[in-house]
Amino acid sequence: VESAEDTRAKSQMSLATVIKGVGFGGAGAHLCHALSYAISCLVKDYNLEGYPNDSPIIPHGLSVIITAPAVFSEIGYVLPQRCIHLSQLLGAKTGGVGGT
Repeated sequence: VESAEDTRAKSQMSLATVIKGVGFGGAGAHLCHALSYAISCLVKDYNLEGYPNDSPIIPHGLSVIITAPAVFSEIGYVLPQRCIHLSQLLGAKTGGVGGT
């Protein structure tokens, strides 16, 4: 929003935030994303190959995925099949859990 006076733009941004929140919550992605911001903002000296080296950065997707195992272990009882499937996509050996 370029101008604080632009109520239409502010309204549209608010609506987008609500829609995103509903989508993330329903998908079970809310915790990974929320935790990722703490990781990203604390980086002081990490530079990922392929990114500019002028300032430290942990890409958002990487910081999201770093939190996934801890989040899955906490919410697994609520969304077991989804957490098992996502863990397998990340390369985890689930040892037959969930019929896989």
